[in-house]
Amino acid sequence: FFAESHRTMAKIRWIGGNALRANPNLIGHCVCGIADSDFNGIGLINNFRELKPGVVDVIADTQAPLRWCLFVEPGHVYAGREFTIEATLATEDVLKPGTYAVDFRIFGEPGAVWEKHVTFSIPQPPKGSDGPLAVNVFRESITLNVPPGVYEFTASLEQGGAPAGARRKFYVSAPVAASKDEVT
Repeated sequence: FFAESHRTMAKIRWIGGNALRANPNLIGHCVCGIADSDFNGIGLINNFRELKPGVVDVIADTQAPLRWCLFVEPGHVYAGREFTIEATLATEDVLKPGTYAVDFRIFGEPGAVWEKHVTFSIPQPPKGSDGPLAVNVFRESITLNVPPGVYEFTASLEQGGAPAGARRKFYVSAPVAASKDEVT
């Protein structure tokens, strides 16, 4: 139970870190609660000073200087219904100002089920200023007519760097038809 709750905390910390890094207006973030206190379970280590499962990987991923922040909304979608995918690139001046190309794909059991090639720009900051902390690269509403299962939204930068966070899993379910006896 406790080991699974620690793994769940790591997943939730990843979701939060992903959202924080995608915000171009956020200039800092403090990871508080290194150790559990008052039995609240928020720490990166437990009361025995042991690292919680998955927490080092999550911190390394979410704090990478160059990182994709990928979103699928909602996180569990229905085949044949519209949903939104979004990609923001968090960069701590890793990518220099210029134009970059990226390939977005969605993979599942049937293979690649969707793809799009886009270009985006990192703007030249004003003299004496830092570049943006995050750049919104892509947002689109799509519909997939695919079998139910686990799928991954992926981003692949063609040149300039190898960002962390390049995969986002999500679930597709078959819509359930309403029965004649169902009350609306």
